[in-house]
Order: sequence, then structure tokens, then C-alpha cells
Amino acid sequence: MIILLLPFLLAGITLFYMGYSELEEEKDFLLTAIKTEGEVVGVLDVIVEREYDEDGDIAIGGYLNVAPIVQFETRDGYLYKVRSKKTYDKLPATHFEVWYNPKDPTDVMIDNYYLISNYQKYSQFYGGIGLIMLFFGILIYTSIA
Repeated sequence: MIILLLPFLLAGITLFYMGYSELEEEKDFLLTAIKTEGEVVGVLDVIVEREYDEDGDIAIGGYLNVAPIVQFETRDGYLYKVRSKKTYDKLPATHFEVWYNPKDPTDVMIDNYYLISNYQKYSQFYGGIGLIMLFFGILIYTSIA
């Protein structure tokens, strides 16, 4: 019985680790990051979804989002232009809060979006905990029954 449950445990541990490492990486980034304001100086069209027909051609129905290109000035007075990793269906603002790594100003958090979305981080983290709890719950239930 325990062999049948091992995939749940392994998936739970993997998801938990992925979410935890992303949260830790963001926390470490914020310990040294410097906050400033950036101005949107351009946008990049990003295809979010493509739909193909049976011949492999792009069919009608895909849609575009925009990723802002934000310019900001470091404390040293250097200007950097970076692309936000977050995309929007329409640009919500012309200025964004920017956190940057002083050792590598291209390593940025724009609009509270670092490497992946908070939704992804927390769903991995708590999904992993849920699967681990499911594993032990079924294990305990089957050992009592």
C-alpha cells in the first residue's frame, strides 16, 4: 500500500521545495534590493496563448498581452531599461515601483513580481504541504482500518 502512495509524497516534497525555494530567493533578494521608481518607456507584445488548427497553422483566438519596458536610475546615477516579467492585458500605469539588486541592476522586481507570480509560489508551497498531508493521512487511515 505504501508503494502506491509514494508518488503523492514525492510530488508533495517536490512542490513544497519548489515553492519554498522561490519564496526564499525572493526574501534574499529583498534583503539587499534598493527601491526606486521606474518609468514605462515602451512595451513588448507577448503572445499568451496560441490556438492551432488541424493543419498546424495559427488559428484565430490567441491573444496578446504587453510586458512593460521600464527605465529606472540607480543610486549611482546609471540608467537601466529592463523588461517586466509580468504581463498585462492593458498597461495599468506609466510608473512602477522597482526593486533592483545593487550588484546586478538588471535583477529586478517590478510591480511586486520577481521571478514567478505569487500565485505560483504559494500554490506550489501549499499544494506540496497538502500532498504530504494527504500521504500521511491515507497512511494513518489505512494502518488504523
